[in-house]
Amino acid sequence: MKNRQNIKEENEKLSGLMESLKDQHAFQVPENYFEELPASIQSQISQLPDFEKSAVVNPFSVPENYFEQLPLAISNAVGQSQHSGFNLRTILAVFLRPRVTLAFASFVIVVLISVRFFTREIIITVPGDQFTMEELNRAASFEDLDESDLMDLLANQSQDISSEDQNSGIEQYLIDNDIDITQLESKL
Repeated sequence: MKNRQNIKEENEKLSGLMESLKDQHAFQVPENYFEELPASIQSQISQLPDFEKSAVVNPFSVPENYFEQLPLAISNAVGQSQHSGFNLRTILAVFLRPRVTLAFASFVIVVLISVRFFTREIIITVPGDQFTMEELNRAASFEDLDESDLMDLLANQSQDISSEDQNSGIEQYLIDNDIDITQLESKL
């Protein structure tokens, strides 16, 4: 409420001020401004020096044989900067920058881990000359086993297993997988 009253008082003060300014012109031009303007501009132009009539004087000069000696001076400066730039102090200055140091340390760590990983020795122990079926089933991967050992194992097992054991193994497989014998006969 107090804020509205303050706004109202301020509006009354400003309205009086605006009424007093209503009769005055905000922008005024001095008397005879536009009549005197062309003469003023012309006098400023006449005070400028005449560049076309003035003598051509070049304030700059080039030493004698400057352009003939310039290629040799450039090649000497480049050669000196290349030879003087490669020293232990500049190399250390580069490697002491945080991002270069971090990148180099990361590279060294990756190389060390890679060398350690790829050069490790993998030892596979074979329990004996012959493998049993249980050992083959427990084996992590068949790639670790030698092909000739597997062939020998299969040859020995086919001789050891009697026909009754084979039939009971087949019957057990059919029972475990819930396969009906009629389904097999229809597919054959």
